[in-house]
Amino acid sequence: MKTKTRVHFIVGLILVSIFFGRMEIFSNQEKRIYVLFRLDDYSSKSLTAFDLKVIESFKKRNLSCTFGVIPFDKSGNTAGVPTQDPHLLSAEKAAILRDAVKQGTVEAAMHGVFHDQVARDKTFGAGEFLTLDYEHQLGRILEGKKFLERMLREPVDIFIPPYNAYDSHTIKALEKAGFSILSADVFGPAGHDSRLKFVPETTNLLRLREAIQATRKGREPSSLITVLFHLSDFEELERREAKLSYPEFEDLLSWVSEQKDVRVIGFKEAVQLLPNLDAERFMTYQKFFRIYATLPEFLRPFSKSVYWSQPTLSRFIVVGWTLLLAFYLVLFAFSICVARFLVSVRFMNSRAAQFGAQVLLVLLLGHIVYDRNMGRMDGIALVFLAGFCLSLWSLRLLRRQNREHQLSNCR
Repeated sequence: MKTKTRVHFIVGLILVSIFFGRMEIFSNQEKRIYVLFRLDDYSSKSLTAFDLKVIESFKKRNLSCTFGVIPFDKSGNTAGVPTQDPHLLSAEKAAILRDAVKQGTVEAAMHGVFHDQVARDKTFGAGEFLTLDYEHQLGRILEGKKFLERMLREPVDIFIPPYNAYDSHTIKALEKAGFSILSADVFGPAGHDSRLKFVPETTNLLRLREAIQATRKGREPSSLITVLFHLSDFEELERREAKLSYPEFEDLLSWVSEQKDVRVIGFKEAVQLLPNLDAERFMTYQKFFRIYATLPEFLRPFSKSVYWSQPTLSRFIVVGWTLLLAFYLVLFAFSICVARFLVSVRFMNSRAAQFGAQVLLVLLLGHIVYDRNMGRMDGIALVFLAGFCLSLWSLRLLRRQNREHQLSNCR
């Protein structure tokens, strides 16, 4: 009876947490939603006809897009493979870019230097800069920046690392080279003392509408959504990895341009309009992202596709931990009930079941330690097995105490 009461209490707690979490997070205040489009891999190897098509699509809707430009394209090079000659950004591609920048349609960012995969890291995989020492990275970055600025005839201070992969040496090298903005994903490092502004990509083309709708439910007066896409996302160019057709892309741009509360901006404008795009906010976003990934989908009252402000991210983290704790308590209580039920109906022997559950628990812990990461399903399995083992152990202990009591009475 006590167990049922506890379960009811915990279920009530989780429902109350969800309700007040949503009440705290969502409201109907008028707000401004900033959207930033980021197209990676513009180079001498990218298809010029499609580059021009994308530029025209943004231009005719009076929208802008940031192009990640590769100065010396060696994409396809991997560690241990002979280096091919780089494809330098051609005069033709540079002229196209200069005209688009002058018209206000395109903002230029440096997307690595060679875009190769010569460096490898156990955590982040392959990339251009991972594991390279500071001097090597600085030399590469300065070489690419000098060339790109000469070709574009204007300063370039936005950096997009290839494969979104970089390390602490990259941050120091970027600061030394005169960059002010770094755009990657959520997983890279960020030092507390870094002078860089961090503007991570938060979503893709297919999820943009969903991200905008989620932002409208929020209580912030202004929010930022950064959309990453490649030409390979279009069915007309790459059917294997394609996400949508080009007409669908144009429909999406038209829909965005019609939204009165949405404004499309570039990285430099984002830094001017939005406060605190610093390392502290980025690291808070990383903490938020980890708790979001750990929560079951039905318990997520917020979206990861928006770069929320630091106070909102901190509030989401508290709500997320509350929901996660309540969920784990319910799961723990449920696993105890399952174990006791199975033993009570003699579906299994408690000793054999406990041994099997303990083996699974040890294997799961070994897997988590080996991977140095605990995913959502790992956490669920860990809590369930822990409750299951504890219940079986307590049942065996209770039975032993009962037998000893009976024996003492017989004597």
